Amino acid sequence: MHRNYNNTVIRMRQQARGKFWPHVRAMIWEKAQQLFQEEQARTMGSDFKGITATKRELREGGYFYQAKLIVLRDLWLEKKGLPSVEEEELMRGFV
Repeated sequence: MHRNYNNTVIRMRQQARGKFWPHVRAMIWEKAQQLFQEEQARTMGSDFKGITATKRELREGGYFYQAKLIVLRDLWLEKKGLPSVEEEELMRGFV
């Protein structure tokens, strides 16, 4: 009986994929890669070859955490109907 319960719980966890975090996590990794490449381009200048970092490098370099803050902030602002920081900077630049 105990074994069946464990199998049921495992099956439920596998089936119960969230709708929010898998999508957001992908956005965070993408943003982390963008932050990494922007910094590489800025620091390497003309030597930059468009290197992509591994997930481990992104985590160790703090890019994942920074990207997580940016993505979650932008999603919160979007939910509230407010412009993201990047959109606000663009609006100020054109005004």
